[in-house]
Amino acid sequence: MRSPRSAALFVLIVLDLHAVAGFAQWVKKSNGLSNQYVTTLCANGTDMYAGTHDGLFLSSDLGETWFVRDTGLTTTWVRGIAVNGLNIFAGTYGGVFLSTDRGGHWSPVNSGLTSLWVSAITVSNGSIFAETDHGLFRSTDNGSTWTSGLQNSVSGFLTKGSFFYAGGTGLFVSSDNGQGWTPWGSVGAHIQALAADGTNLFAATNGGALVSTDQGTSWTRIDTGLTTPVVRALASPGQGVFAATWDGVLLFSGAGASWTQLNTGLQNYYSATLAISGGYLFGGDDNGAGIYRLPLSSVLPIQLASFLVEHEAAGAVRVAWRTISETNCYGFILEKSGDGTSWENVGVFVPGHGTTTSPVAYSLVVPLSGGDVWLRLVQVDLDGTRTAYGASLVNADAPARLSLFQNYPNPFNPSTSIRYSLPARSHVALSVYSVLGQCVATLVDGVEDAGTHEVRFDATRLASGVYVYRLLAGGTSFSRRMSIVR
Repeated sequence: MRSPRSAALFVLIVLDLHAVAGFAQWVKKSNGLSNQYVTTLCANGTDMYAGTHDGLFLSSDLGETWFVRDTGLTTTWVRGIAVNGLNIFAGTYGGVFLSTDRGGHWSPVNSGLTSLWVSAITVSNGSIFAETDHGLFRSTDNGSTWTSGLQNSVSGFLTKGSFFYAGGTGLFVSSDNGQGWTPWGSVGAHIQALAADGTNLFAATNGGALVSTDQGTSWTRIDTGLTTPVVRALASPGQGVFAATWDGVLLFSGAGASWTQLNTGLQNYYSATLAISGGYLFGGDDNGAGIYRLPLSSVLPIQLASFLVEHEAAGAVRVAWRTISETNCYGFILEKSGDGTSWENVGVFVPGHGTTTSPVAYSLVVPLSGGDVWLRLVQVDLDGTRTAYGASLVNADAPARLSLFQNYPNPFNPSTSIRYSLPARSHVALSVYSVLGQCVATLVDGVEDAGTHEVRFDATRLASGVYVYRLLAGGTSFSRRMSIVR
């Protein structure tokens, strides 16, 4: 199996974590939640979901107020929450439940699960994964059906590009979105959580924290400043990592290569879960202390809130980023690399805004060609200090966007060709449906590389009429109509 790499189209959230965080202040945000035992947090845009021992809660105002959202749940113990578009999934000790109305109502989706004891749930490239005491199960149809997969116990997941990591009693990686798995590296302890910071991988275990600089092949302990060996959760906004432990929340800064405690304001240090949303770090406690919120601006002097690279046209990409605040910022440069090690300036400089507490948006189009290219953003201070943010791989020659073309010929008898373009390596599902919504043919169901693809559809066995063909890739879907004329 080839080494895991980033996809051609990506969104990378990055933050400069070189600040001294001793003045960071947590504030309790449990209005409507009370002192719940919080087991999981999940951010979805402006919505924040909290799973507890006593139900599921929703906040739409960055944690200021919480409302119970468990109508239809047959158990109140929620162990995991995951989002796939408009679909919200809850993993519980009574199975998997689906909501399509932001948690207002829930329905069980357990067909194919041999155990309803679901301890974790996640989404990777449009597929849903549920961890049970019978192993890991996978659904490609939003929970309607489940198939058994990896049999090892896992609790930590990470999607990096088109590759999917699962960690628990061992570390495993899949290059086909969970259909097959390969043992990957040796961590040496039970993995609780996984995270990525640029090209580095991080693992939280019951025996400390580790980092890998070679995509998970080998691991190095990073315990300096870590006050407990039990690390339960990670949140990686980029260029650094937050960790939830039995002694509270800590921050790992690559500059000092050590952990710094962030416990000011916390009333209970038994942290269980973390999430990032709206410029805040949220921490949940499963020992009855509820939820706390920490403004990232109190930790980070310069906040790069988002970094987006997308194809603009043939041989060009659009690079856009946004800062929440800047301190002594002279400007930004973009660097490229063919191997992720040796870097060169692409030849542009974008002036910064010095010191400002207001958000600033930047955007430019950069000529780029030559297949796979690593890109990274470098921020330059007024004193010349340079900070490079996490690198990702792009395919400079990939199509600009996901496209589904009209089949040709159309109408047809008995066969036709369907073309589609992928901007990134991703899992692809291409199916044909009757006008009543019945699936009559599955043409593609697997991982494909970026580029333009064509598939032949033979409709000899189908009756004349109008049919719909649907493409699902990277969480986005397109549909078109075709006609069979005998």
